[in-house]
Amino acid sequence: MPEIEVPLVFRILFLHLLCFSVYVFRLILQPQLVLLYHSPEAPVGQQFTKRSLAPSSLWCSAVGKPHICYHLPGNESVEGSSFGVNVLNYLKTLGLFDQKDRYIVPSSFLRDHSPVFLTAANSVYYRPSLMAIRSLQEHFPFQKIIFYDLGLTKVQASHIDRLCNVERIVFPFWEYPNYVHNLKEYRWKPIIIAKTLIDHGALWYLDSSVSFLTRNLSFVYHLLLPGSRQNNKVRPKFSIVLHASTGHGIYSATSPEVYKYIPTNFEKLKSMSAMMYQAGLLLAFRTKQALEDIILWYVACALNKDCMGPEDASSFCQFRDKEHLVYAGCHRYDQSVLNLLLANRLNYDQEQWSSGFNSFYRIERHQVNDTHPPFEC
Repeated sequence: MPEIEVPLVFRILFLHLLCFSVYVFRLILQPQLVLLYHSPEAPVGQQFTKRSLAPSSLWCSAVGKPHICYHLPGNESVEGSSFGVNVLNYLKTLGLFDQKDRYIVPSSFLRDHSPVFLTAANSVYYRPSLMAIRSLQEHFPFQKIIFYDLGLTKVQASHIDRLCNVERIVFPFWEYPNYVHNLKEYRWKPIIIAKTLIDHGALWYLDSSVSFLTRNLSFVYHLLLPGSRQNNKVRPKFSIVLHASTGHGIYSATSPEVYKYIPTNFEKLKSMSAMMYQAGLLLAFRTKQALEDIILWYVACALNKDCMGPEDASSFCQFRDKEHLVYAGCHRYDQSVLNLLLANRLNYDQEQWSSGFNSFYRIERHQVNDTHPPFEC
């Protein structure tokens, strides 16, 4: 029996009809991600999409929605005070509840991408920040540098705009409560870290006092790969990694007021394994664990008036012999909060959130070198 050749136009038409049928079939049988939860507990205006975090991980047990409370990992019955009714809206505006489909795996991300560099300064720290930028341009000439303008003069801002690979973003202080304007409380830092992670997937944050000394960061990235070894244990680092030790414990430099909002296990927090690391240099990735367990609460604390910057907080420490056991009467603002959250999440084992490397960077307070300015384009 002779074969009947189907004209090309009919074959193309058949393929289009087949694709359309599959599309309609999927629309009918698969629930769309944008459908809202309408549980009896969710009041109008507070529903979350299925991309959002599970409500049970957010709400305060006593007062309920829209109040959010931190729950101690490993003992969810231990709950902090409410961060306030307005904090939830700020977190939603930042997009922290819309990342479920955008979480990354650090090892996969690093195969094809590089983290962006993030820094910030006002007019006082403008000159030191130029040295930080210069070091990045020298060692990473093709990587993006995001510079948050915390209050530059017009001349300074114009100069930053001319620098190669640098994108200047004015921090939107007008969108936040007045107490966020106090730069010395560093409430702006969790906000820009959250925003940049959401936009770019991974980042290096560095204060204006930090300069990079090498372009080879493979030994740091290796720590995040599956199968990486720490103290003869096969365990990759957490997706937020700090680098420079302070030499003292988290407990000794954290205001007692913080624990009202972020409760902890004091016995473990006072151990030698829970030392504080500087927050002026960190590597972070947009993973589920980083955003949901750390960054969300880092930002929530920053936006609560009494959490990150308690009224009686002082950066002046009076250390005693046992610098991890005794409160030194001081507070390190964002650094204290970030270390506390990491310690709670990682069983108070600093090796999980610190790299142990100090050869690839230099920290020099108020660094200035006008003979080696950043490159302009």
